[in-house]
Amino acid sequence: SLARRNILHFQVPFIHVSLPLWKRNRYQRIVCNSEFTKTNLDSSLAIPRTVIYPPVDTQQFKSDNKKHTIVAVGRFNSLYGAKKYEFLIDAFRFGLKKNMFEGWKLQLAGGLLHSDKTYFTKLQHLAQGLPIEFYPNCSFKDLQRIYSEATLFWHAAGYGESNPEQMEHFGISTVEAMSSGCVPIVFNGGGQREIIQNGINGLLWNTREE
Repeated sequence: SLARRNILHFQVPFIHVSLPLWKRNRYQRIVCNSEFTKTNLDSSLAIPRTVIYPPVDTQQFKSDNKKHTIVAVGRFNSLYGAKKYEFLIDAFRFGLKKNMFEGWKLQLAGGLLHSDKTYFTKLQHLAQGLPIEFYPNCSFKDLQRIYSEATLFWHAAGYGESNPEQMEHFGISTVEAMSSGCVPIVFNGGGQREIIQNGINGLLWNTREE
């Protein structure tokens, strides 16, 4: 950019950013979507950093007719299993065997690209015989309804990961779920800790048993 003032926005805490010095000098400010991204972004980028959290229109969501449902929302993306759907399905199966979820169901909603159909089919196979429902590419109206009826919100992105790039960098779906009256139960890592105060407005977990 040849503009007089330039801002470089990061949504992912890239460990290494290839940016020549002459390009770096064109930017006066870096904006990040969370403190997590800001802290873990390539430290060699000696440009002042500011956090601006992603805007979420919380007025678009409401709590209505809560049921015994758990919801998880995120893209059905095969890339390193970003949202850890396999883990959530396993955790739900584990809970069913322990008689924790009698009468409950798990709902998984999110975007699905054609390139991820094989991964999606694998998830459906893992969920066979379990009270699990899939909502690929559901409409925003359907997503609002799913949120509004769910009692719990599960989020597992970042579990088992050490690379900050592969963790949850903020957690927009967590904010949406909370705005819908869901109790968030999310992995204790990444940007989620900037949203959830454990035991106050949600729960943070570290293990499948938790």
